[in-house]
Formats: sequence, C-alpha cells, structure tokens
Amino acid sequence: MKWIVVAFALFIVFIVTLLVVGTKGDIGLVSKNYYVEELKHSEKMAQQENTQALAEQPQLKSKDHSIIIAYSALSSMEKGKLIVLRPSDSRLDHTFDISAVSG
Repeated sequence: MKWIVVAFALFIVFIVTLLVVGTKGDIGLVSKNYYVEELKHSEKMAQQENTQALAEQPQLKSKDHSIIIAYSALSSMEKGKLIVLRPSDSRLDHTFDISAVSG
C-alpha cells in the first residue's frame, strides 16, 4: 500500500513538471499573420512551380558568414526580394531587396 502511494505521488509530480515545462516554451508561429498567409498558399505554390520551371536555377553558396547568389538571368531582372525565414523564431526572419548588379 505504501508503494502505491509513493508511485502515485511521483506520477503527480511528473505530470505537474510536464505541465510547467510545456507552458514555459515559446509557441511562436512562422509569421505573425500565419492564418492570412495560409490563405495565399496556392499563390506560393505557383511561385515555387515557376521557380522549378526556370531553365537555369539560381546557385546559392555560403562563404564567410555570407550568402552568395549566382544567377545568370539576374541582369534581366529589374528587382526582387529575398526572404530568409527561421522557422524556430520569426523575430530572426530577414527580408532583402535585391537588384541586378552586373559583374
């Protein structure tokens, strides 16, 4: 009988610990307007399909804490936007405006 009470008490402590640890975590979505952006899902899928259909894919390289984008058709682009998302923390997301630079 004594062991049943001890086991039950330990189980209660375990459950309370799980609740405390589970509620302390940051429950952040990928973006602040997650549900609004989800409605635009088909538009994003079309953009991805267009990217996959390109004759030549952009090349991404990482070097010395920098990202280098090599794309031969970049000179024919007028402007664009590079969005870097961090799924674990939307505060660390970055958006960069890009323009064609020959060279």
